[in-house]
Amino acid sequence: MKGEVRINLGSGPDGVQGWINYDWGWLPFLAKIPLLRRLLVSLGILDKSYQRDWREVVLHDLRKGIPLMANSVDWIYSSNFLEHLEKYEAEELLKECLRVLKQNGKIRLVVPDLKKIMDKYLKNGDADVFCREFYGFDKDKNMGLGKSAIRGHQWMYDFENLSRLINKVGFTKIKNSAYRKSSMKDVDILDLPIHQELGLYIEASKV
Repeated sequence: MKGEVRINLGSGPDGVQGWINYDWGWLPFLAKIPLLRRLLVSLGILDKSYQRDWREVVLHDLRKGIPLMANSVDWIYSSNFLEHLEKYEAEELLKECLRVLKQNGKIRLVVPDLKKIMDKYLKNGDADVFCREFYGFDKDKNMGLGKSAIRGHQWMYDFENLSRLINKVGFTKIKNSAYRKSSMKDVDILDLPIHQELGLYIEASKV
């Protein structure tokens, strides 16, 4: 591959041109068959909110590794994906991230910040809001077949426990970053406003 190689893990429908955007599941699969997706929405089997185009997405289950050569990637970005994996799955994926990164390559991770979620609950006292943010979806609603397309949060993080996990697999220079504060290309596109309030932003390097 020529030029800087950048990969986006668990991109969702917000893949960015110039990145290799990986995702997996019913929704990105249906995005490859828009006629079927429109039919399921028209029949009321799927909610209208699922009628979105998934741009630039490569279908791949990242629990089975990253399908790239070792020492081939400059930047890895992942937003609101790691928490949807079991902790042991997240650890294995981070090992894969270290493997594919070049020396001095960097990773930027965005996850819901458990501390911010707790602080918000202690301030506002709204248990319903807390549960939706903790589980990662409207768990209190009957979503029909659409629920099968959702994998809720499996493990939650604050800066301390995510830093330990990142360091355990071999990353160094771990820093607590902030919304759209990075030398990474396209950070102003990739960091979505919807995650700003409760997001934890961490960057680390492979040395």
